[in-house]
Amino acid sequence: MELAVLPRITEAEVICANVGMRLCTKDEIDIQRKCCGSGCGYDADLIWSADIAQQCSHFEPGEGCAPCVSGQYQDELDQLSCKTCPPNSNSTPGSVALSDCVCMPGYTGPDGGQCQACVAGKFKATSGSSECTDCADNSQSDAGASVCLCNAGFHGDASACQQCDADTYKDTAGSELCTSCPTHTHSTPASDHITDCTCNTGYTASEDGVECTVCASGQYKDFTGTGNCIPCDTNANSDAGSDEPTDCCLLYTSDAADEGLGVDLGGRRI
Repeated sequence: MELAVLPRITEAEVICANVGMRLCTKDEIDIQRKCCGSGCGYDADLIWSADIAQQCSHFEPGEGCAPCVSGQYQDELDQLSCKTCPPNSNSTPGSVALSDCVCMPGYTGPDGGQCQACVAGKFKATSGSSECTDCADNSQSDAGASVCLCNAGFHGDASACQQCDADTYKDTAGSELCTSCPTHTHSTPASDHITDCTCNTGYTASEDGVECTVCASGQYKDFTGTGNCIPCDTNANSDAGSDEPTDCCLLYTSDAADEGLGVDLGGRRI
């Protein structure tokens, strides 16, 4: 048996020498039958040769080689630990070079180099060295963002944000739908706070952004927002929710009062 093995060892030594390397020793063969030293090759029968050249990135004595985990790499042979990627970069398991560390989403820079956060108003959704991209109209981002968000007052996908309709509002950034204003209030398109919802004419409240109550009979309110309902003139009345002074109708004239008769604004006896 020894006579059969020796020629293969000699052949392997020559092959390794031709590439400037030495043959692996038995101690450099791990439990997965890979060469974890600084030598070259072996075959499936553990006969030393250069037929299969393997290089292990992480070698734990007695346990064999194990791949570096994500965020690490090892570019040297026969090492007991892996190297950590630069801040804000990552790598796939088993990485063997610093250049395998690429910038995370939200950060940009050269592979294996320093990664800088995308500035506010820009984003980067993928890993790698690509540049940060401006957010679309009516959207925003914080520094280091991987996505943009629709501004307050706008909703939908950040690539094409739509303004909130009239009588709705949205006070946060994001894709959420706009919220309807409280009862008997209104707002202009793209409103970004509940206080943009103000009382309709004919309704009143002590503050903006709350449900408004109707002006009572004998009152009117011809402006929007907060403020008291206005009483009709003496001897005039109006329906609840009136929104014009002309909604106040005379109950009777002074002459009709002397006669004990009621006359409406159209002159009809009542």
